[in-house]
Amino acid sequence: MQKEENKLRGRYNPKSARWPILFKVRLLAWNIVNQTLFRWSPFFCYSWRRLLLQLFGATISRSATIGRTAIIEVPWNLELGENSMIGKNCWIMCSGHVKIGNNVQISEYVKILAGSHNSNSVNYEPIMAPIEIEDDCWIASCAMIVAGGKRKLKIGRGAIVGAGAVVFSRVNPMTIVVGNPAEYLADRVLA
Repeated sequence: MQKEENKLRGRYNPKSARWPILFKVRLLAWNIVNQTLFRWSPFFCYSWRRLLLQLFGATISRSATIGRTAIIEVPWNLELGENSMIGKNCWIMCSGHVKIGNNVQISEYVKILAGSHNSNSVNYEPIMAPIEIEDDCWIASCAMIVAGGKRKLKIGRGAIVGAGAVVFSRVNPMTIVVGNPAEYLADRVLA
């Protein structure tokens, strides 16, 4: 055990994840805009927040709404469909591509993390994994969606992710999942 720790100590460098300088500058500029113009806009200025995100490369429909206290990191990897809503205090980390379909409701305090770190690497290199939330889904309050591997994490059409659920893998269409980790609860039957 001591031998392995000494081996790791010599190779580990927490600053080894090198990002291009243009990426860092773009991210810094977005963070300044996000913490000022975006966050301090009046709650009813949805078009203003859409414009700010679009200026930084996000693809957002005209009818989408984003809460002013939502935190969206790396917005150029975000795609938001018609009539979709991102609630207040949501955190969407778009390290990998995040595609949110039409008529999707993302409630307050939801976390969507499209990236992780390689746990088999000495330097914990970042892994960018895409997330797709298909049309007509509801992600309830305090849920967490985490794409931990290199494969796409998909929430199927019409699915509901219950409050506080933690999703690590695919959710089938028209199902309801709850818990940590998220497990199948029932099929969704429309009346």
